Amino acid sequence: MKKIFYYALCFIFVFSFACNKATNNSKMQKTIYLTFDDGPCPNTLNIIKTLNTFKVKATFFIVGTMAEKYPDILKEIYNNNHKIGLHSYSHIYNQIYKNKT
Repeated sequence: MKKIFYYALCFIFVFSFACNKATNNSKMQKTIYLTFDDGPCPNTLNIIKTLNTFKVKATFFIVGTMAEKYPDILKEIYNNNHKIGLHSYSHIYNQIYKNKT
């Protein structure tokens, strides 16, 4: 599973760098924004390590209950200069939505 995750991230990084090259001396560049949802979790540390290897930044959309469970990992996201957004406080749908439809 770790190898698949690593190769998937490598593909994303290579693809993003290829998309950022200007063509025909144009100043226009394409940009890809990497986002990770529903964390932080222990695997977030592997993601941060891989992002740092490629000198790439990302936005982590966190779940409040997970941030309470893993405050040190949340600090690592911040200390490595990634962006943090709130995804929700929890994924308890009957508390978030009036109904599931």
